[in-house]
Amino acid sequence: MTRCPRPQKIQAYVDRELTGTEAALIATHLHSCPHCGSIHDWLLLISQTLSGRPRPRAREDLLPLICQTVDSAPQVPRISCKRARALISPHLDGELNSTEQVLLWRHMFACEECYRELKQTEQITEALHRQTRPVPVSADLAVRIHDAIAADRAQ
Repeated sequence: MTRCPRPQKIQAYVDRELTGTEAALIATHLHSCPHCGSIHDWLLLISQTLSGRPRPRAREDLLPLICQTVDSAPQVPRISCKRARALISPHLDGELNSTEQVLLWRHMFACEECYRELKQTEQITEALHRQTRPVPVSADLAVRIHDAIAADRAQ
């Protein structure tokens, strides 16, 4: 693993949700990366702390209160499947503003097909990140590029 995994992936490792190969890759990385190791330790401590506590019980009137709040909330406009699919890559790249995020997630909660596409795209993106390795370049690459641009402009 050449890149650090996202914290969500480390949490999945802590929760034992990863496959054998993927879990082994994360484990190897955690042993060699102090930063990710500290994230793992922090997430593990939180998980252990929370697992030892009893689950809180909801108030009796919570469901009617939630329904009332939802019913009185302003309506979020709907978007088409075509628009939702167009927002998937920018979402994964962290390029959406808060309004676009709300529009996308409202659609994802209602559309199983688009949600499936989002999850597949996430998996493909993560697989590509795992396979991507830095390409070694010479130390003077930037200088040669600048020189080539300057020479091209001079012509």
